[in-house]
Amino acid sequence: MAERFRRSRAVIRYGWNYWYNWTIILPAELSAAAVLINYWNKTINDAAWISICLVIVVLSTCSVRYVLNVSSAEVGALTMIHMQGVYGEAEFIFASIKVITITGLIILGIVLDLGGGPNHDRIGFRYWKNPGPFVHTMALVEARANS
Repeated sequence: MAERFRRSRAVIRYGWNYWYNWTIILPAELSAAAVLINYWNKTINDAAWISICLVIVVLSTCSVRYVLNVSSAEVGALTMIHMQGVYGEAEFIFASIKVITITGLIILGIVLDLGGGPNHDRIGFRYWKNPGPFVHTMALVEARANS
């Protein structure tokens, strides 16, 4: 595909950069996932979580390649059209969930800030009285004036 737009030498470089990127990023992401999961479950070794996540990555990569290979055949053209519709629907649903979640978190933050928490403590502008707003910048201004 890249050969349409670039020379073959550039395509080779792109391929090696792509390979290098995934050989560096994949282990880092697997380790990060294991550390994150280990936060909740310390009884299982990180190597087990890395193996589980690696199996998921490999299976998802193989399934995508299988769908793309099947869709390139004459029979699979309808499958690809159907897959695009499913992808669009999933994208719409997940984007809607994202917008609703962000809106809900903003509303939750305002409610908690105004005293809607379990102890009904109004956080509001409490810290504007003591020590006052912009204390760290005032100290910088005073330090510059004294020097």
